[in-house]
Amino acid sequence: MSISDSLRKRWRTAIWVFLAALASFSGALWLLTQHFALRPPVPVAQPPAPVVKPPAPRPEAPTTAPATAPAPVVVARVPLVHAYIPIRTLNDVAPGYAMYTYVLTGVRLDRIREGSNVLSRMKALLDAIETTTATSHELQESGAPIEETNLFCIPATARTKSSASSGARARSSRAPIQDEIDLKQYNSALAVIYLSLASQRITDEAARRHLSGEGPFLVSFLKPIEKVTGGASVLLTDLSATNSKAMSTVVDAYKQRIRTALTETQVFNPIKLQLLNIILNSDEYVRIEQVAIASVLGKSSKSENPLTKERQ
Repeated sequence: MSISDSLRKRWRTAIWVFLAALASFSGALWLLTQHFALRPPVPVAQPPAPVVKPPAPRPEAPTTAPATAPAPVVVARVPLVHAYIPIRTLNDVAPGYAMYTYVLTGVRLDRIREGSNVLSRMKALLDAIETTTATSHELQESGAPIEETNLFCIPATARTKSSASSGARARSSRAPIQDEIDLKQYNSALAVIYLSLASQRITDEAARRHLSGEGPFLVSFLKPIEKVTGGASVLLTDLSATNSKAMSTVVDAYKQRIRTALTETQVFNPIKLQLLNIILNSDEYVRIEQVAIASVLGKSSKSENPLTKERQ
């Protein structure tokens, strides 16, 4: 390879890296402009209307009808704490919790090749939940009321056992070993069934389309999914395109959102997490390009070294 060909190859690679970074920056800038463009205009203050005093009401004769008691005010339960539990069949969770968040996937993971992105995303999601959330047994021991608890329901195979790989998780030594769930013990076949049930109970077509990808997904109802009727309030998020490194941040943000009352169907996809995902994906792409550039430059310098040629 001549020196001119080598320089031309270096410049071509550098230009591709610059264009990739420019495209990532443009995507983030577009999301920001869309976010601020959707904000409603600030209303212009109008001068106050003249105050007209209404005529004094005539005194009414007292009535002897008995006073009716005010209607009781129903206060929606808002989850204040979180716990997770493995579910191995349908109807496997008890009623009474403030919210039920199902950790689901849209594909059978046992049919996905090793190293696939969907496997890495699910592993990162399980780790993010289990390392920051108490088990249902720990919840009972702490005495926290279940009516103030959001329960992460994770489909799992028959009784799980701890393994050497689970030692990386920061779990309490008091946690029962059957609560430990890793990727091999995740029951994707049962998860696909639960995802189908969730889709049937969501009447909002736009929200239901968010459950059509590979996943993983987080889907939250105010009741166990088997007792939910069509049109019920639901909070969901599609993590099919989420960078695995962002899962801990996503789980933390989702927990914060759950602490707000759920009164309708909502899709959780804040712009801050979208920008974080763009940055992480761009960083990985630039790193790949940097490795490629280093490889090209290393080969070029080796071919241009006369001592190297003599040895060859």
